Amino acid sequence: MKHHHIILLGSLFAIVIALAACSSPTPAPPPVVTVINYQTPVAPTQPPPLPTADNRPPTAVPPPAPTPVAQRITFAQGQFNATVSGTLTKNGMAEWVLRIVGGQTLSANLIPTNGNAKFTIVGAEGTVLISNHADAMQWSGEVPMTQDYTITLIAYDDTAPSYTLQITVPPLAQPTAAPKRISFAPGAIAATVQGTTRAVDVDHWVIAAMVGQTLYVNLIVPPGGHAALVIYGADGTVLISDHASAMQWSGPLPKTQDYFIDVKPETGAVSYTMQVTIPPR
Repeated sequence: MKHHHIILLGSLFAIVIALAACSSPTPAPPPVVTVINYQTPVAPTQPPPLPTADNRPPTAVPPPAPTPVAQRITFAQGQFNATVSGTLTKNGMAEWVLRIVGGQTLSANLIPTNGNAKFTIVGAEGTVLISNHADAMQWSGEVPMTQDYTITLIAYDDTAPSYTLQITVPPLAQPTAAPKRISFAPGAIAATVQGTTRAVDVDHWVIAAMVGQTLYVNLIVPPGGHAALVIYGADGTVLISDHASAMQWSGPLPKTQDYFIDVKPETGAVSYTMQVTIPPR
């Protein structure tokens, strides 16, 4: 009996297994769907291109400042000073030039109004007497050699001042050597003398004349040479100074006295012939 129970249980177990094998399978869970929203990619914003030599708009270039034309300073007959004036453009320049003999003293005084100005002083061969860095309006000193000296006036601080420039160049001290006297032959109104100067020496001559007479002096030097006449009276009256750099002079005489005639070389040692004429009154 016990044996039959075991057989029955085994049969039931087999039936359960068979039914389980024949039953419908358990449905699979539904798939999970993930929705992704795609957007059209937007290109990043690019900064505008930097200007280049090809696409840069043309830039207006201011024209260069005009080079000033130097104006020459001359002294009136018998004078050794002069005053000039003018107006500078905004931050502009003006140039004045004068000839000075080596050893003479130059004094310059600049007076600007309604603005600021300074000056430089430079010799023709490049010697700088006073530079732009000095911010100077006054200068006085002995010049080292005979040549032209340029005084450049400079406006600054965005100003356009008017100006007055005072220049003084006294004659050199009178020589201590005795001058050679010029005299006319009886009945003559003229004489010719000759001489040779060393590079830095001055030849001195003297002649007596009367008030109202006219004196003519003509200096002749070889080609390539140059000398300057200086004529002054015994009382100090200057008829022509070395600033004129002249080799001829004529004019009426203001007083009866001795008149001194100096021959000053300007190109080194020079030989010369000098003709002196004084017609009767």
